[in-house]
Amino acid sequence: MPLGLFGQPGDARIKAPLSNRIIDFSLFNYDNIISDYFESVEQPYINQLTLLIHRGTGVPTHDVKDLILLQPISADDTPPLYMMRLNQRLKSTTGYYFIDD
Repeated sequence: MPLGLFGQPGDARIKAPLSNRIIDFSLFNYDNIISDYFESVEQPYINQLTLLIHRGTGVPTHDVKDLILLQPISADDTPPLYMMRLNQRLKSTTGYYFIDD
């Protein structure tokens, strides 16, 4: 978990160039991510999203992938809602986030 003021655990925003890539990737590839979730063995889009988040946080890739795969998917999801819930889940479990709430 990132350290905040006085060495206490805190929240850390992923730096802008990479956070923008995570936002863009999760929005524009939402359908592919969902398809990977349900249909793909290789999961190329989930793997790419995992690597982007790993690069911005240093959290081990297996932990990031678990975080992505354990996120509930519902019929009511939209790309922005999925992205915001992923951001909230990342923030609550690791302290890192890629978009301000």
